[in-house]
Amino acid sequence: MLASFYKIRINARLFPLFIISLLFIHGCKYKGENESETNLPQSINSSIVNKSVVINQEGLRLYGEQCASCHGNSGSGTAIGSSLIACPTCNDQDVLSKRIETTMPINSIGTCDNECANNIADYILVVFNGKGLTVTNHTLQQVKFMPPKKTLYKSSLSLIGRLPTTDELQRVSNDGEVGLSRILDHFLNDEKFLNRVKEIYNDQLLTDKYLGSENALALLDSRDFPNRRWYRDIGLDLDDQEQRKKYYELRTQTNDAVAREILELIAHVVRNNRPFTEILTADYMMVNAFSAKVYDVESQVTTNIDDIAYGQGAPFKEARIANYPHAGILTSAMFLNRFPTTRTNRNRHRSKTVYDFFLDTDILSIAGSRPTKSDDIATNNPILNNPNCVVCH
Repeated sequence: MLASFYKIRINARLFPLFIISLLFIHGCKYKGENESETNLPQSINSSIVNKSVVINQEGLRLYGEQCASCHGNSGSGTAIGSSLIACPTCNDQDVLSKRIETTMPINSIGTCDNECANNIADYILVVFNGKGLTVTNHTLQQVKFMPPKKTLYKSSLSLIGRLPTTDELQRVSNDGEVGLSRILDHFLNDEKFLNRVKEIYNDQLLTDKYLGSENALALLDSRDFPNRRWYRDIGLDLDDQEQRKKYYELRTQTNDAVAREILELIAHVVRNNRPFTEILTADYMMVNAFSAKVYDVESQVTTNIDDIAYGQGAPFKEARIANYPHAGILTSAMFLNRFPTTRTNRNRHRSKTVYDFFLDTDILSIAGSRPTKSDDIATNNPILNNPNCVVCH
């Protein structure tokens, strides 16, 4: 689930394919050769290098000075820097060089000029991405791939939560990889897979905390959404058993539709094979017949509540609230409440979360000076005893 901005700069179709790719490898251990090479960093295995390739020594020096602290000596990334191995801009030197020149180093943008950026880009492409290297046959001798049938079992359980059917197993037995590929395409269009996507992202966003009762509805300001508890105003008699049952059904459906708005948006983007960046740029929100009443956008939903069977959820549709700025997850009431701010916090916690989730950047690890008054090393347990700390903690 959600590496730098690359976490979201992928087409939605590629997200499930990435998951599947992890299912194919049975084992991947390579011991390499005993011989050593001069001028080669440890990240390059000597057995796969064409001896005519020259490592950019100036790029090596500059990378060590300006990049390694965030991206790691091997380019595989750290807690504060994304991996440079097979990254989205690691296919073209001009593109990578331009990105380095205009966005790096993150705490000193602009200090690595054109020549500096070119040298670092050349080093990254050769050393971490094998550009210009020759891979010999014996490098893959110890890589083992699972047979199609075993891959089918593993992918079926992981993607849609069930064992493969007899028919699916037979198709793989008959058609091998071709049959497997077609079945996996079918899995990715299964609603169960979209449920799995929602499950994955809830593990990160944790918005299912608001399911049940009026936990999500209570987070909405009644001045902005006066119809948030619309089911209270339709005249149901709570002393009547049937009407009481209907009341709680309407309450649960309405609350949970509001609570799962973010997850439904992510599933919607994947279902329709849209650029995954849309989870942060969507100029709409997802509502169903129940939550549409909360936001007063009933005219944008075609499903009638009276046509929905008891206990059955209503389909979600795109909707737009008038005079309300929509930016996908970032403007969702659930996200804003799950990662809150205060008058004294000034959005610091929320901005840290956005950087962490969607830009793969730990802003607390970025070097730099902080106001002296923000540090208290003299007080015994300042978050309990220092009034300036207690106000938040």
